[in-house]
Amino acid sequence: MTPYDIARTYIGTTEGPGPADNPKILEMYATIGQDWVAHDDVAWCAAFVGHCLEQAGPVCARRGN
Repeated sequence: MTPYDIARTYIGTTEGPGPADNPKILEMYATIGQDWVAHDDVAWCAAFVGHCLEQAGPVCARRGN
């Protein structure tokens, strides 16, 4: 999958309601080595992009995507 394909699977993802945290967002931070983030109220746009690139892996680099 390309980073774009992966990103599309997250359409509609939002922060958890009230004090709750969305585990998908916290997983994004963990994927990129930022597992110190404890709440999804931190701006997560860069974590999202990094997560999509990380999940695409080396295939992304070989294809030039």
